[in-house]
Amino acid sequence: MTPTQKVRSRYRPVRLVVLVAFALLGMGCNGDSLPDMAEVSGVILLDGKPLDEVEIVFMPVPGLRPESVDPQASGYSDPAGRFRPETRIEGHTYPGVVVATHRVAVRDLKRLSSPVPDPRQETAGETPSRRPGGRFSPRFADLMSGPFPTVAIGQGPQTIRIELDSKSQTGRATVTRDAEAG
Repeated sequence: MTPTQKVRSRYRPVRLVVLVAFALLGMGCNGDSLPDMAEVSGVILLDGKPLDEVEIVFMPVPGLRPESVDPQASGYSDPAGRFRPETRIEGHTYPGVVVATHRVAVRDLKRLSSPVPDPRQETAGETPSRRPGGRFSPRFADLMSGPFPTVAIGQGPQTIRIELDSKSQTGRATVTRDAEAG
């Protein structure tokens, strides 16, 4: 074996590893593998007032796109009731929501974070205290049979207004394409 052949044979495995690494890197960076996403922002109101500390979940309706399983998105409201949902795909977070028809659920984070009283600390003869009932019905958190109709998220930036009525326990979600809002 000549000295040139020895050098080539020694570096052949390294070249193979480098080629495989570039091929895998190229597949991992392929934007075509991500579903179509739409930039979404919104506001949530309870009885006409901004609702803070809630999680808003968007779950694609199964069966409308059988070729793929679309991930759900979620966002958290600030004191003004504003939220910006994000979608988590394979360990990465992307702003926005998958373009699809979704079911919507709203979870009261204040209710979830309320401490559960210890019944052992109750005195004899007293009624045990209960976890607070929350600011709105827990049925708003039910993705399958909650009060919201499905919401169609289309291409392009859009705004969602979610209104909850605590008395009638009804909800409404309205989507406005940002081009229409202007």
